[in-house]
Amino acid sequence: MTQASHDELQGAWRDMYIPLNDFVIFLVNTVATTLKHSEITDMLQRVEVAYGVGEQGYGDQNEPVDFDIIKAPEYGDDYTADEVFDKRFFGPGVTTEWHDYIAADIDKYVTAWVSTFFDSQEWQSVSKMTTQENASRYIKEMTRAAYDEYHRTPKNWTIAVIKAVLTDHFVHQFIIQPAQYQEIGPVLEAFFSFAKRAGYLRSVNADRTIKAIKEVEETMVVAGQNRQKYSETKKMWLDAASAGIDKRDRKETEAFIGAWVENQQARRAGESRSYERDLVYFNDGDYLTMPHDQSTGQLHWTKAVATRTHGDLSRYAWYLWSLPENQDLHEQINEADFVDFITFFGDAMYAQFLETPKRWQPDDVRIIWSGYDPTSDPESFALLRESLKRLVTYLDTEGKLAKQLGPEIKAVFDGAQLKPKKKK
Repeated sequence: MTQASHDELQGAWRDMYIPLNDFVIFLVNTVATTLKHSEITDMLQRVEVAYGVGEQGYGDQNEPVDFDIIKAPEYGDDYTADEVFDKRFFGPGVTTEWHDYIAADIDKYVTAWVSTFFDSQEWQSVSKMTTQENASRYIKEMTRAAYDEYHRTPKNWTIAVIKAVLTDHFVHQFIIQPAQYQEIGPVLEAFFSFAKRAGYLRSVNADRTIKAIKEVEETMVVAGQNRQKYSETKKMWLDAASAGIDKRDRKETEAFIGAWVENQQARRAGESRSYERDLVYFNDGDYLTMPHDQSTGQLHWTKAVATRTHGDLSRYAWYLWSLPENQDLHEQINEADFVDFITFFGDAMYAQFLETPKRWQPDDVRIIWSGYDPTSDPESFALLRESLKRLVTYLDTEGKLAKQLGPEIKAVFDGAQLKPKKKK
């Protein structure tokens, strides 16, 4: 086997490993194995080492991660620009095809302009707090975005294009810290004043550009402080910076990205927003086939309520899984187990007592809870207890339990606290 074929095969195994890992966990849980979670992870780790898959198969862990390649799942319905610009105001050229040779040419001459700019009197007028590295990024981002999105070069920009790039692209996609937006206007104004004086741009074009920048500078700065206007990729990388992730450490970066996307998808699913179905664990379960009472008093079992209850429980579980205060659980169990713990318990409550969470009664909760055997797998039982306690705390806080019954229901699950344990 050639090295290329070997690398390709190993890459395929690596891509398959994570879903395979989750499937094995699901499978052994489904058949009620006596293996503990720690024993399962030990077994899978031995497979990783033996076959060079999983974390062991990622090659050079110190290889830098390219920000331009790694993206988070994006959703167009989450973001709309503050201003909607009529396409006809972009002028001729906006519908022309994009060409790589033109983009490369722009990069080449703008890079040369920037190099000369840093020796100019205009650059000296810019705040000393602004680094040359950041200034270069602002200028190149503007020229690239104007061409990539509107097929406009610095020599034929229109006012509408300039405003759209600064108030839309710079806010939505440009990965910089909120405080940096204060630097952009002064840098761009100084740069285009320099380009005019140096004869790189016609005076009319440079003056028009500077005027447009000044008109939208404040709008851009204000919008740049609003995280809700950021793309998902921008949020992810800003969170990585806040967490102190070093992108030169590939292993650390990939671990962060995996956890971030998992939380992103769980949060979106829990909030009933668009999400990637294959990135969220679904427990289709047997809630419809569970033995159940057809009626209790005036309540009657219905497929519609059973399905709605299961769906609500799934959304509660996904949402809870994504919360910062529950990240400690990620070191103990995977998303599949957490969702299973919550949905199965809630499904059993409805099947046996026809009670949705809003109707849960402490005595009935105690009956279902007493059906679990804490001695069969103490580790799993402790995690189950902790998961249900956090569910009840959330439901009580959000008013999704019967009034004043929250503390009494929580008391059912009181017991030993979850002990921190590093997941292998």
